[in-house]
Amino acid sequence: PGMPVCANCHEKSATSIMLTAHGATNDASGSSCQTCHGDASAHLKDPNKAKPTNALNNANATADERSAICLSCHSGSRHLDNWRVSTHRKVDVTCVNCHNVHQTPSAANTKQIRSAGFAAAPYTTTSRSLAYKNCVECHRDTRAEILKPSHHPIVEGKVTCQDCHDPHGSTNRGGLRAESIHDL
Repeated sequence: PGMPVCANCHEKSATSIMLTAHGATNDASGSSCQTCHGDASAHLKDPNKAKPTNALNNANATADERSAICLSCHSGSRHLDNWRVSTHRKVDVTCVNCHNVHQTPSAANTKQIRSAGFAAAPYTTTSRSLAYKNCVECHRDTRAEILKPSHHPIVEGKVTCQDCHDPHGSTNRGGLRAESIHDL
């Protein structure tokens, strides 16, 4: 009882969000699932023939169309105020390139790290997966820099990329969270 109809076939995806804000509003009809994945009424009648259609499932959708699905609920978030001027948005990075609501951050990062053949740093100050591992999937030059003997303590988990840079956009050079490095 209380599980969405989507869980009949997509149990892992449905249970992965059950205890999150995304799953808290879900109901037996899978209304929360359909908010992101689109209308599933035809899919429920014939799962093999009809798939929910929205920008997340459409290979021809633009990055802005894909991000619009997330922004339909999250646009009021203060940390997204500068998304429209974000370098990530301008180069067609979407929310789902960095965020996956159906995986825990550590599972998502572990999968990405393995696929890149990137070994974890031997000395860390936390057991949580470090956010920088998601960033270096695209920022390969930065990965090389932070693995040098003299570096910011990012791989050790003492600071994060987001401590200085705002991945969701900034009007400052380099996406800095302050007007200059000195101000930061």
